[in-house]
Amino acid sequence: MRIILFATIAILTTFLAFVLLIATVWQVTDVVKHQWQPQTSFLDKSWQVIQLAITILPLA
Repeated sequence: MRIILFATIAILTTFLAFVLLIATVWQVTDVVKHQWQPQTSFLDKSWQVIQLAITILPLA
């Protein structure tokens, strides 16, 4: 049971790190592209990356 718990925590942590990395890169690109006035917020970008990842995960 502990192995399943630790594996689940490791998968969720990896997923969250992936989402934050992609959203951060996207935000920096947006900031540079639009001269320090990003078009969408970091939270919106993070949510979009999460939604995209959730739709892709079942295909993996």
